[in-house]
Amino acid sequence: MRRNGRVPRASIVAALATAIMIMSAVPAAALSTSADVGPWMANGRVYTSVRVGNTLYIGGMFTKVEERASGGDSYAANNLAAIDVTTGAGIPSFTPDVTDSVDTATVRSLAVSSDGSTLYVGGTFESVDGQARQNLAAIDLATGQATPYSPRVENGGGGLTKVAAIVTTPDAVYLGGRFSTVDGQRRAKAAATAADGTLLSGWRPILNNRVEALAVAGDGSIFIGGKFTTVTVGGTVFARQLVAQVTADTADVLSFSLSNDSQLTDNVVHTILATSTRVYLGVGAHGPNWVGSYNVGSGALVWKFGTVGNVQALSMPPDGSRLFFGGHFGTGRLQQTVCGTQHLHGLAFMADPETTGWHAPDCGWIPSIEPFGSNFQGVWTISNTPSFIWVGGGFKAVGGVSHLNLARFTL
Repeated sequence: MRRNGRVPRASIVAALATAIMIMSAVPAAALSTSADVGPWMANGRVYTSVRVGNTLYIGGMFTKVEERASGGDSYAANNLAAIDVTTGAGIPSFTPDVTDSVDTATVRSLAVSSDGSTLYVGGTFESVDGQARQNLAAIDLATGQATPYSPRVENGGGGLTKVAAIVTTPDAVYLGGRFSTVDGQRRAKAAATAADGTLLSGWRPILNNRVEALAVAGDGSIFIGGKFTTVTVGGTVFARQLVAQVTADTADVLSFSLSNDSQLTDNVVHTILATSTRVYLGVGAHGPNWVGSYNVGSGALVWKFGTVGNVQALSMPPDGSRLFFGGHFGTGRLQQTVCGTQHLHGLAFMADPETTGWHAPDCGWIPSIEPFGSNFQGVWTISNTPSFIWVGGGFKAVGGVSHLNLARFTL
């Protein structure tokens, strides 16, 4: 959330010179900075999204989805909805009702089972379609109904309970967030269940602060990101600031560490994307903000690009040619100039992110994401499909054209 800060002029000149050399070797982006005009929108923030086939599932804090055109069709959808990827239209047959009688019901995380049959839903809520579900649920995608899966995720210490992240493997469902117990058993900020909801006793890392992100590594291990500084497993305390890598079966802590980065203090990892060779992080809070690439084994920095605002979403197509990143940088005020005269507006991409050396946003694609006058909204989720990228968050327009909280760009 850093809003200002000065960089030495010599550093700026050197960075620009290097960026120009790199970008001269990169083909011009084929993307348009204008979002497609056909897709539907949501009347509240979209925090998370996941694609299954030709359907995009979105979660957040909204009560309906609607056509973009004024006076168009709409239907009620409480915090969870489905969109046809090709047509962009809402799918009214999928409307699980996610609610809470005390706190504001919010869906913050979505993940799909390995076989594509089940949608796991996490956030802050107490029921789904009238059935008790404490901040975690599962939806049968064939019927659109809640399954019996119902672990109770709670925060015994008081304060907001939130399942902020979910990832799945063929053997388990992993969750992270702000909680202290699952089904009454201690689980400090991270836990794992079987597909039937049974809590897995062998996977119980203890984080000393909240978890915001999870990712499955190429070797099947689990990356955990958030605001923590230590991970305790089996009574042994490991220093791991903001990111840890643990095994999928027993949560043994692996060697990956960001401890040599001096900019981690007072910061949060909001999002993680892992490939076979790299770990990409979106970082931001009270310290410097950035999107960065790290060696998947050691945690050594490969490259880092600073932003004036949190990086909250990452996405990459299967060919690894682009790393899309989004957040609230440049959405409240135009504070960061790139490519000579353009300003970052909450969304951009890096070309060839797996390579080493300086990386900066591709100058051919700098869209303008416009929020509701706040520097703390912007982009929260990005999903790739073969033909499109879908962007969700808290915004009202793209390039001056109305796109309420959800937008699609054609690749």
